[in-house]
Amino acid sequence: MILRDLEEEKLCRESLDFLREVLGDLERVNEKIKSRLENGELYKENELYYVYSYSPEKIYITRQGSKTVELLKNYPKELSENLAEGFILRYKNGKFIIDEELTEKSMNFELDFDNYID
Repeated sequence: MILRDLEEEKLCRESLDFLREVLGDLERVNEKIKSRLENGELYKENELYYVYSYSPEKIYITRQGSKTVELLKNYPKELSENLAEGFILRYKNGKFIIDEELTEKSMNFELDFDNYID
């Protein structure tokens, strides 16, 4: 009986140690994801984005093929000064640029954004 109790206590301690280790790993992953989101590092090179809604203070975009709209963060002021709803942005070299050719097609209703293949 005493041996069984000691064995169960040892298993409980090992389980708790394992859970603490997993929680620590999850906290580190969460911090990395948060940092990447804040720095805009989750955008993929050469990916296209549609300016869904725009005001001087906030820019909402949707990624090609996505059904969600997100708030664009950490963009240069020059970008916001030259935008309008319907513009197409491309993520290139770690920043957003206006894709002039696709934006022109978008504004002329000649672009099927979600089905466009680059």
